[in-house]
Formats: sequence, structure tokens, C-alpha cells
Amino acid sequence: LWYKYLIVEESLNNVEIVRSLYTKWCSLEPGVNAWNSFVDFEIRQKNWNGVREIYSKYVMAHPQMQTWLKWVRFENRHGNTEFTRSVYSLAIDTVVNLQNLQIWSDMEVAKLVNSFAHWEAAQQEYERSSALYQIAIEKWPSNQFLKAGLLDFEKQFGDINSIEETISYKRKMEYETILSNN
Repeated sequence: LWYKYLIVEESLNNVEIVRSLYTKWCSLEPGVNAWNSFVDFEIRQKNWNGVREIYSKYVMAHPQMQTWLKWVRFENRHGNTEFTRSVYSLAIDTVVNLQNLQIWSDMEVAKLVNSFAHWEAAQQEYERSSALYQIAIEKWPSNQFLKAGLLDFEKQFGDINSIEETISYKRKMEYETILSNN
């Protein structure tokens, strides 16, 4: 019913009414489809700051990793590097602060860190990317996905010393795993 009413109002170009209806609807914290529709509406209106405000509320209502990554994709398309970096930083800070709740799996955390590190590498910020991996591995030392991501990063962007160090670290982990299984 909400969707049909919103479609009618938008087809009549009652943008402010549609915006107020979405705002009221999202204050009830509906499912992700309603939030995505609100974001799509604001993108159609080219209201970039409005989209940022929606995403800041959206990630609090639905703190899944895919929500954060949607916001990052939006900032990559319509924002600049500082906006994108701030969204990534906010996502990492949220994951660190809420890690006690066990909301995200190791794979999701690794996916976020890998995405951030690859984005930093695409910005030619290789030191930041490497530091991000190092800090993430210190924070989550048992996360094998992060360690594999660091190895791939070092193979692609590292120097000879860092590659050798990373490969020896990986072999050490494999040997420790074999020893613990036996």
C-alpha cells in the first residue's frame, strides 16, 4: 500500500510529499526494501546529501555489511575520495565497537577490510592499505580471510622483503595448523 501511494505521488511530481512519506515510513524502521526505495528516490532527485543522511540512518537500522558496502558504492559513484574514506572508516569503527555483539562473521569483516584496502590501493595509497591490513590482523588475529587478503595484497603491491615475510608467515600458519591437527 505504501509503495502504490508513493508511486502515485511521485508520478504527480509531488516530491516533497513523497520525501515526507518516506521519512515517516523509515522512522518506523521497515525492512531493507523500503530503505533502498528511499535511496533510489533521492538518487532520482539527485539529492546527494539527502542520500547520505538516509544511509547514515539506514546503517543504524540495518547494520549488515552489505548496507555499508552499498553506501560505499554510492560514494564511489557520486562522492569524492574523502566521503568514501569516511564511510569506510565509519564502517570499520562500527565493526570494532560492536564486535561484542557478534553481528558480523569473520568473512564479512574480511570482506569489508579487503574492500577498503583495495580501494586505498586503487587510490595509490599502498602504505595506508598495508597498514590497514596490519591493524586488522592485530585486531582479529584468528581471521584467516584477512591473512589471505594480506598475502594477495603483498603479492600484488609489495616489495620483495614484504612478500617474503608474508609468504613465510603463511607457511608458518599452515605448519601450526598441521601441528595442532596432529
